[in-house]
Amino acid sequence: MVQVFLNLVMNSIEAFPDYGGEIEMTTRLQEGQILVEIKDNGKGIRAEDQSKVFLPFFTTKTNSVGLGLAYTQKIILTHGGTISYTSKPGVVTAFTVTLPTSV
Repeated sequence: MVQVFLNLVMNSIEAFPDYGGEIEMTTRLQEGQILVEIKDNGKGIRAEDQSKVFLPFFTTKTNSVGLGLAYTQKIILTHGGTISYTSKPGVVTAFTVTLPTSV
């Protein structure tokens, strides 16, 4: 799970404009599940890219092979969880990881 959160935070940092940005990470227990949300105010995910973010080898970065979010999703699914996101380009992007409290 360390790799999951490292990938999500690094993606947030890489989405910031040159002058920086903010990342907010929250956790809560909801209906027997752990929810972790990582939210940033970076550039966001373009509407035309939103259906592709978890596909292997999809990337909008010049220095990436596009495996980070695909691998992140695989790890979460292996632990019985889910990952979802919302993005309003230029305003906010939030990834939510939902995990069972026990397997």
